[in-house]
Amino acid sequence: MIRIVIHWLLLAGICLLVIAHPVAAQSSVYISGAAFAEIKQFDSVTNDPRVLAGEADFALDATGAGGGVRIGTFLHPRWTLELAVDAGSKTRKAMPNPYVSILGSSTALRFPELAASTRFFTVSTIVGFHPAKIGRIQLGYLGGFSLVWGTYESELPDFRILPAGSFTFSSNTSTVLLPTIFPPPNFGFRTIKRHENSAGAILGFEAAVDLTAHIAAVPGIRAVTFSNSGQTVFLFRPEIGLRWSF
Repeated sequence: MIRIVIHWLLLAGICLLVIAHPVAAQSSVYISGAAFAEIKQFDSVTNDPRVLAGEADFALDATGAGGGVRIGTFLHPRWTLELAVDAGSKTRKAMPNPYVSILGSSTALRFPELAASTRFFTVSTIVGFHPAKIGRIQLGYLGGFSLVWGTYESELPDFRILPAGSFTFSSNTSTVLLPTIFPPPNFGFRTIKRHENSAGAILGFEAAVDLTAHIAAVPGIRAVTFSNSGQTVFLFRPEIGLRWSF
């Protein structure tokens, strides 16, 4: 589904640029590439409910890197319309192992570290307002709509569960038979992966510095916010880019 949406957005962006370019003689089309740091912030701690059933909470907040490509046009000397495609890197965070707290630490049972990872790919349609240049510098205030494709992975150990009766807990009134959980001799991992498509908003600020008549360095910052399974996610992306206008 996300691929179909991306294809339609790209087609719509190209059509807008072709139509908009002849409208005004002062209009110009630009293409830019950017590298950014990606700061991921989640509004609470969470875990995949299908993984550990609420036994372990872990923070997915992390910092990674990424890059993006943008194509846009100056519809007016003060206004731009841009299509941006940005891909962040995969970040991995360790999780507390809930089985240690449930079964207790033991020299006979060595529990490996669990982990979770996230990665985000965004496609954004952005409108920019650009005040008059100050020397070679032109500021830009950005806002728009983003489609976010998120990939979430949880790494889990493989456990063997012995039949009930392998461990006995007794009290004055009753005896309870419980299964025993332990790692197999060759300890392995299994990965649970899910993808989620979300819609969100993007805001940004940039300062384009002219290097030549057609090339500019563009430092800035962009922030994407969206909802994932009822949880709000923020992606802060300070960046540096290079823009070519023609």
